[in-house]
Amino acid sequence: MRVIFQLLSLALLLAAPGCVVRNHCTPNNCNGCCDPTGMCLDGTTKDACGVRGAMCTACGPTASCGAGICLGPSTGGGAAGGGTGGGAAGGNTGGGVVGPTYSIIFLWNFAGQTCAQAAVSNVVVNVAGASTANQTVRCNTGGTDGIVLLGFRPGSYTATLEGRDATNALRFRGTARVQVVDQDVSAQVRFEPVMATGPGELLVRWSFPALSTSATPTCAQATITTVSVSANGGAARDLTCSTGEPSGMGARFQNLSGTATLDLAAADMNGFVYFRKQQQVPVPAGVSTPVTVALDWDVGSLPVRWQFRDGPATLTCAQAGVTSVYLNLRTQAGVLLYPNAGAEVPCADPTTGQATVFPYLPKGTFDVFFQAVGTGGRLFKTDQTTPPRVTVTAGQFPQLDAATPTYTMSP
Repeated sequence: MRVIFQLLSLALLLAAPGCVVRNHCTPNNCNGCCDPTGMCLDGTTKDACGVRGAMCTACGPTASCGAGICLGPSTGGGAAGGGTGGGAAGGNTGGGVVGPTYSIIFLWNFAGQTCAQAAVSNVVVNVAGASTANQTVRCNTGGTDGIVLLGFRPGSYTATLEGRDATNALRFRGTARVQVVDQDVSAQVRFEPVMATGPGELLVRWSFPALSTSATPTCAQATITTVSVSANGGAARDLTCSTGEPSGMGARFQNLSGTATLDLAAADMNGFVYFRKQQQVPVPAGVSTPVTVALDWDVGSLPVRWQFRDGPATLTCAQAGVTSVYLNLRTQAGVLLYPNAGAEVPCADPTTGQATVFPYLPKGTFDVFFQAVGTGGRLFKTDQTTPPRVTVTAGQFPQLDAATPTYTMSP
């Protein structure tokens, strides 16, 4: 019975009006201020003043706490000046004003986000009918997203506010109407995003498809040294590959609007292109937008086998007296892929036999030409009039297996 009474007493104590919340105090669970022991207090007294989970502040002996912010004396001349100063800034009047003046406390959010979440560094404040014009203040002061403006005589005021990022670019805009009567007042300001205008900019980076060595290969792992980048069919820029890595500076394309068509080609030190991508990217107006283009393979592999035939007899390399075989591929535009007779490979490889794999060939459909010189200078070759045809598919790398075609060379 005694235990039950103690539990009920504790429950009543915790539920009592004005009682502190005894838990780990953070901005996520405290609307007032957090004291040094981790308790959430109301934040409305001069000994413990604060809002939104900021550390409690003890106001000065002549100050008061209003809406969780320490306020100076409520009468007298102008307030502390300040473009980028502390939590209080000058407001309506200068020296020599007769009669009481009061403070306006602006507390703000950016479409529901904090200063940090919205990446807003400074807020520019303009109050119509007051001396506050283009006054720049820090977005967050002492842990509070807001500012105190001092020295306002009774009356109606309209404030326009701008949220700017670290580069001073305009990101948000908000307004507030405030009525000052006979005491300090607070105003909650919700900023909304500003729709930018004018041409935009793309900051282009790139990535490669997964390799056996890495799921997210670097330029070095992909053996790429140069990436060619162009926008909307303009002149291509040949850039060092590392420019587009996550830590690189990226390629900037300015004065774009609507949708931009990006063309990228990634080549090794010999200029052979392994990866390519064309991608359409929306360009937001008036801002720089980062984009990472995931490059696709532009090459595939071609496994081949060969044999020799002299009349009805099928010959091996040794029987035909052949040591090397030459392969050439002709595009549908009539261009040979290799110079002269073609790429030379051993006729009989110790591992693969009369076969090989060309690991990286450009994608496309090709006419196939095999030829070899045997005993006594005898020339063996595949059909040159109606050559066999093969297709290399980008990103597909078949190896030697039962499905590998065999090409027959005859005198």
